[in-house]
Amino acid sequence: LITPIRDEDLPDLWKLLTRGGRLMCAVFALALLPFTLVCVVTGDIDPRRAIAFHAAAQLAAWACCISARTEWGRRHASVLLFVLVSVVNAGLLLAGVQTLSGGNPLRTFALLSPLLMACLAPWRPSLSLLLAVEMAGIYLASLQIAPDPASGGAAASLGVAALSGVGGALTCQTHRTV
Repeated sequence: LITPIRDEDLPDLWKLLTRGGRLMCAVFALALLPFTLVCVVTGDIDPRRAIAFHAAAQLAAWACCISARTEWGRRHASVLLFVLVSVVNAGLLLAGVQTLSGGNPLRTFALLSPLLMACLAPWRPSLSLLLAVEMAGIYLASLQIAPDPASGGAAASLGVAALSGVGGALTCQTHRTV
């Protein structure tokens, strides 16, 4: 797990990382926006917080997409993908901020992201582990900012993030040997 994967071992790295980034944008669009629409229909939304939340999340996601077109973005594809995944996952974890009740059924997607991203974009195993730690921290912060009454136990969610991070790291390492 600690031996870095050389870029030469993955000749299609940029294409695979780009595919992973597009998947995260699709998850963002397909999960977060309909969730907000459901909240609007049920009346469980604070319009000012929802607009501010979506504006910040979209701005950060688009900044990552635009950065991918720069020379720096091409040279550091895995770092840029990590930032994009972090932005999207923070959006998924903090989606309850826009609701009046704090309810957020999207938290699980973000906690599983280290494993999901490792399956689609073979970045370095350390990035899956780092993403799991980051998601656990943001998850704990989200419970303080917008507590979800329907959320499971924090220990179970942190366990899911840890298993996802280790599973993602192992998956990334197997990309090198396949």
